[in-house]
Amino acid sequence: MKPGVIETIERPDAWLYAVGVRKLRRAAWRRRLDVLLGANAGSYAEPDLAAIEASELLSKLTPRQREIVVARYYLDLTFKQIAESFGITVSSATSTVSQGLERIRRIARDSE
Repeated sequence: MKPGVIETIERPDAWLYAVGVRKLRRAAWRRRLDVLLGANAGSYAEPDLAAIEASELLSKLTPRQREIVVARYYLDLTFKQIAESFGITVSSATSTVSQGLERIRRIARDSE
């Protein structure tokens, strides 16, 4: 991503969410394409299920937690980049990710 791009985006939270969703869809499309072209179909069954579960768990986070977790793990942004993009401190970005992951763990544990 080019420097300053985030500053020109009116709603970085919506943009980050859309990019994360697009990445998930694109990965699923590539897996389906590999299956159609003759790649080993069995190796792709589990990631599709994992992507669905991840999407469901992410939907249970608060909007801010979801946006920051997506920025960290799907867009692979550093905490410094997240802080600059959202106008927060690095420690706030770190704690938001930690709280989001803890919430995901708790929800996953309770659903077992």
